[in-house]
Amino acid sequence: MIGDTVQRILQDNQVKRAMDFLKADDETTLNEQLEIVQIPSPTFEEAERRASLVERIKRYGINDIEIDEAGNLVATRKGSDHGPNIVISSHMDTVFDRDTDLTVKKDGNI
Repeated sequence: MIGDTVQRILQDNQVKRAMDFLKADDETTLNEQLEIVQIPSPTFEEAERRASLVERIKRYGINDIEIDEAGNLVATRKGSDHGPNIVISSHMDTVFDRDTDLTVKKDGNI
């Protein structure tokens, strides 16, 4: 069963350490996300947000970074084993015009 598999994974010591780190780092992660979403990034005008993401990625020690011909940011972090590849993909552009106020208003839990 899937539930049994999930429980077995959650009991793994490496997974426990990773989950503990994520919980302890939650506020930092949230604050970084809030900073990123407040950078204007209308379609075809993603340069400012992309530049911010490149700098953040470099701060995390990843220097294998490319911008392809379409303006997509591609960053590669080499693993230390022969495990599976993991791809994280997202859009940098938004549906909002450049002049839209993107200030995040905290109202309880986000």
